[in-house]
Parts: sequence; structure tokens; C-alpha cells
Amino acid sequence: MSVLEPTVFEVREDDTDRQIKALEERRAENADALEALRHAVCKLYRKEDVVYPDVEQFLLFSGHRDGGFFLEEDKLRKKIKTDAFGVWLRMEGGKLKIKPEYAEEALGFIPDEVKALVDAWEVVDRLNTENPRRYWSDTAQKFKPVPVSATERNEIERRNTMMIIRPELAPVVKKLQTEISLLNLANLAHCTNITKARIRQNRPELIPFIDVKEAMNAKGLKTVEFFLQEKVLLQSGNPGYKAFDEA
Repeated sequence: MSVLEPTVFEVREDDTDRQIKALEERRAENADALEALRHAVCKLYRKEDVVYPDVEQFLLFSGHRDGGFFLEEDKLRKKIKTDAFGVWLRMEGGKLKIKPEYAEEALGFIPDEVKALVDAWEVVDRLNTENPRRYWSDTAQKFKPVPVSATERNEIERRNTMMIIRPELAPVVKKLQTEISLLNLANLAHCTNITKARIRQNRPELIPFIDVKEAMNAKGLKTVEFFLQEKVLLQSGNPGYKAFDEA
């Protein structure tokens, strides 16, 4: 028995364009946050420019883990603040004989340079980049957005290329898409309030291929929106792909 090869059902160019744009925006946001942190490090060291290792010591991230996330974040914030106080005390020439971990209590205030650095770190930490080093330009000695490469664009396009195992089912899938569009037009625009239970009763043949999610109709009332359970009939041409720092 020959193995059926998946064939292209549709290429979702709009999804590809939207995802590439979102990736570019996310990387630009990460670069801006990292660059703000670099500027904060410059002020802390009282320099016009710093090298990457000067910034790297503050590139510790809590990460978004289940359970214990806020405790981990608090611990790291305290460490960042302590390290920043350590630099600040050195910049003061060591005249203040205070340990960095006790500096805030001993001084009774947080220096502007230390506060600015902790604030900048918090923004970078929330963005949660996979690898800040990739944003660093050795030539410019600053952080810059990482361009979306041609390879990444191709892989994202492949991810949005939907394949069908049995080509003869393509007309069936297109009909299902049309029926779902009609159901949604009725529910969302004309407030018909068709439910999945009603579909199960009147059109049981559709049930294996559709699902619903909550939505609001044109009158602002709760209803459901139907969508195709694509995994039953279709598959992505590149399902496991995720570009660097892609959400």
C-alpha cells in the first residue's frame, strides 16, 4: 500500500504577513528595552558607553514559570538592586563603608541611577527574551533589533501552508468552511443564536469537524462563534516551528 503524500490545500498569506509583522514588533520592543537598560548601566557607571559584560551582569531573568514566579522575580529584583548599589558605591570612590545589601537602609534612599537601572531591568524581564546577546551589535556597541531572516520568513510561510492528506477531501473542507462562515454570519451579524447543541440535533454530520468559542453578537449579547477543527482534516506544513523570540 502506497503512503499518501500531503498536498497543499491553502497558503495563508495574511497569517504569514501578520505573524512576521508581530515578530518584527516584538524584536524591536525587546531591543528598545535592552537599549534602555544599557543607557541605565551607562549612567550607573558614569560613562558615555559601556561594553557588553557591563550590561550582562544585569541580564538575569525570572522567566515565566508556573508557581513561584513572583517569589523568583522578587529575589532577582533584590539581587539586581544590590549589584547596582555595589557599582554605585564603587563610583562614589569607596568613601561610604557600606555593604551593598544594606545600602538602601543605611542611606535612607535609593540613588536615581540605581532606581533607573532596576526600573529598566523590570521592563526587560517582563519581555522575557530568549537570548539578549543576539540583540547586541559588537560594531555599534549597543542593542539593535534582530532582523527577520529570509529563512525565518520561509519557515513561517511553511507553517501557514495548510496540507491535506487526502486531496479528494479538499472540496469537502471548502464546503465546511463555507458552512461555518454562514453559521457565524447568522450568529454574529444577525443574532440568530445557533448553538452547538442545535447543530448536533439538526446537522450531526458537522459535529466531528466543528467547535465553538464564546463571542459577542451585533447587539452586544453573548453567543458562540464556530470554527473548523482543522487538525481533523488539515495539518500545517511546519507545525513545530517557532522563530527566535516569537510569541
